[in-house]
Order: sequence, then structure tokens, then C-alpha cells
Amino acid sequence: HTKNARKDLLNIEIPRSACNAHKKTRRSKCSDPKWLSKAQDHMLDFERQHAGKNIVGKLYRLCFDASKREDGTYDIYDEDARAYAKAYNDSLDLQKHGGKINLPKHLHENIPAGCQSLLG
Repeated sequence: HTKNARKDLLNIEIPRSACNAHKKTRRSKCSDPKWLSKAQDHMLDFERQHAGKNIVGKLYRLCFDASKREDGTYDIYDEDARAYAKAYNDSLDLQKHGGKINLPKHLHENIPAGCQSLLG
């Protein structure tokens, strides 16, 4: 009895007009008509992607090192460690969305030269 009921449910045809009656295509008022070419340019910028991948690990390590105290404990409230942590988070977004990584100027010297262009 259950097999027949399942077959009946699978064979029910729902009119297309009933499925799409509530859907509307919406376009943002501020959408960019050149979004596809910009996305392609971003994806094909291999030098920037390579630098982006390198800076992710570097920022993680710098955050870890900046938070470590001399006695071996960690200070998660250290200003530099927090700045590196925020920059690390930005670097993850950079890989997907582009843009710049916010990092205080006095910490830029710890970032490799090849990654400096990613900093804002």
C-alpha cells in the first residue's frame, strides 16, 4: 500500500503557473551592470590571489605571536593581536570579495613586501 501511495505522489503534476505564481525577479537599484567582467578579472588575477593566500597564514601567525606573553600565557586583549585578528578576518573576505585589508600602519612592516598591496 505504501509503495503505491509513493508512486501516486511522484506522478502528480503541478502546473508551472502554480509553482512560479509567487516568484518575481528583483534587481537591486544599485546593481553593477559590469559585475560579471569584474568578477572574472578578480578570479583571473593570479598574482593577487597568491598574495591573498600567503597573507592569510602570515596574519594568523602574527596574531598568535602577538598575543603570546613572556610567561607562555596568551593575552587575547593585546591591541596588536586584535588588529592582526581583524586583518586575518578581512583577508578571508578578500579572497571571496576583493578589497583591502585594514591593518594599522605600524604593523605593516611585519607583512611581506609581496603582500603590501593588499593592505588598506
